[in-house]
Amino acid sequence: MGALDFNAAVKELAAAVAFLKAEGSPQVGLTGFCMGGALTLAAASKGVEVKCIQPFYGIPPKEHFDVTAITVPVLVRLSPSAPFAGDTASVLRTDFATSPWL
Repeated sequence: MGALDFNAAVKELAAAVAFLKAEGSPQVGLTGFCMGGALTLAAASKGVEVKCIQPFYGIPPKEHFDVTAITVPVLVRLSPSAPFAGDTASVLRTDFATSPWL
């Protein structure tokens, strides 16, 4: 995930959302697993116009993720049996505690 160009990936997600809306989808949400979950959080924090997000794992690097900028509902799903779930949950709990939207 460290080599991913997050800015380019978020722009691609924004283009996909715009395409779906242009095709008649009145509402679009984002979900993703691992790197996709990180991109879901990054996209929402960068203002990609979606109605909600549901990341499954994955936290983007801090320079691509300002939790206080997320203004849509977020449902985070983590498995207690995954070896890294506790770390992910801890980071997200700390980050979301600073959000004015929660």
